[in-house]
Amino acid sequence: MSTPLPLETLACPTPQCPLYAQPGQGNLYLRKIYGSHSTRYLRCQRCQREFAETRGTPYWNSKIDRARFVSTTEHLTEGTSLSATARLVGVHHDTVERIALLSGQHAHTMHDQRTRGLH
Repeated sequence: MSTPLPLETLACPTPQCPLYAQPGQGNLYLRKIYGSHSTRYLRCQRCQREFAETRGTPYWNSKIDRARFVSTTEHLTEGTSLSATARLVGVHHDTVERIALLSGQHAHTMHDQRTRGLH
């Protein structure tokens, strides 16, 4: 299992919350830990919404462990085919396709968020 991110680096993912996407506001607290991956379930004290720490990430609702997920994306990044990646990592071909799609969409969104106001 990987080391969990400090709560100060996370933010409320609810667009209606006044503290939406503002990390380090001290509004999040641990509600419970659940699942085979020990996912933390958090609550925003401001809007009272609860969410998993993986919400809004490619890991959200993933059934495979993070190490295998990361290994899959690393193989794909190096240009390994979907079928070869599935064999090397030991996951189903459809899982590799899903990871490629989710990771690509997330990377695209992150790029758009981070590259604003460039000339």
